[in-house]
Amino acid sequence: MAFLVIRCLPFMVPRQQCALKLQRRWGQLIPCGVLTIRIYAETVTTAIREIELPTPGIEQLRSDALGEGYNFVETLIGECSMGTNRYDQPGETLLGCFDGDALVAVGGLNVDPFANDRDVGRVRRVYVRPAWRNRGIGRALVTALVERARGNFRCVRLRAENPDAGRLYERMGFEPTTEPEATHAMNLENEG
Repeated sequence: MAFLVIRCLPFMVPRQQCALKLQRRWGQLIPCGVLTIRIYAETVTTAIREIELPTPGIEQLRSDALGEGYNFVETLIGECSMGTNRYDQPGETLLGCFDGDALVAVGGLNVDPFANDRDVGRVRRVYVRPAWRNRGIGRALVTALVERARGNFRCVRLRAENPDAGRLYERMGFEPTTEPEATHAMNLENEG
């Protein structure tokens, strides 16, 4: 029997209520205090939490991403080390997904630097290591970022780096856009 451990971010529910050990089916809704969590994977034990760089495991993510021809983890590390983007402005966050102690995914949320509008957020630098893909980790990470965006931004945009990522974002409610600096956007206004 597989277990999925979900740790809610501290801003969502009190830390004592964060850890859940679940034995559920794909897509089932689970009430959790003020949250309802949808289970997307049954075979991964992960925790998503805020991180600051440098953090253990980021070099392996960088190596994996570069090996696939993606340089955005390299860019993430460079921006953080130079101080040009530390994910520390109001509404911003940098999240890591851990399998035990291993960092297996990363993703950030910023004020969109291309939008010239403080109310537009941007999901950035999302990367899941190849061995952990197709287990719901990318979806869980982006869901956590979008939840953080609610109440801070009226819209969230992103640039999908490949068709698989684009399809994932569309299944999550992002709409394709023809805007020059984004491939997808999600309106967070008027949500009930």
